Amino acid sequence: MQLAPQQIELDLVIAYPYRSHWSVERMKREEQIELGARALWGPRFHSKGHRADRVAVTEAVEGISDDAADRAIEMAHTLLASAREGSRLLVGGSAEGFRVRAMRHSDWEFLVSLCDKDVRAAFSAAAPPFTGERLRSRWATDAWITSLFDEYGLLDEWALPENLIDEWESTGRFKAMEIAPATTSPFLLLRFV
Repeated sequence: MQLAPQQIELDLVIAYPYRSHWSVERMKREEQIELGARALWGPRFHSKGHRADRVAVTEAVEGISDDAADRAIEMAHTLLASAREGSRLLVGGSAEGFRVRAMRHSDWEFLVSLCDKDVRAAFSAAAPPFTGERLRSRWATDAWITSLFDEYGLLDEWALPENLIDEWESTGRFKAMEIAPATTSPFLLLRFV
């Protein structure tokens, strides 16, 4: 069934684009080996994020054969390229009536509205576990995901303001910011303070 003739619109809302933003240039050799080894030889090559475990995984892979580490790295590169291409196709080649977007403040409010009253109260008050720092981090993540999707060819009207994109590209993080619901944009307005 096609969406447009039925006058149906569908938004696919993504909270985190796993792997599609990973950069081989920023990954250590051990991380690349682990990623590729898991795909090639299964979950026994999972370090659970600990550096010492990653070293052990690398040593185990190198013990398989002389070229096992190179094969694992090649597989990691393939996986990451596939993730980027899949995301690009998903957000850039969407049919009319189908949109892919990052979470918005209103989406988080809706999800919290489904929780019990103690969780709703904590969210409204920015109380633990929804501390101001944690919420700012989440809103910045949502803004970053919006910018990532924009790079993949998502709707131009959803692009981040240039100063926000410049700040992210130059530092890889946002400065302290004030967060307010946007009135002219589908995502939060982030103003540097």
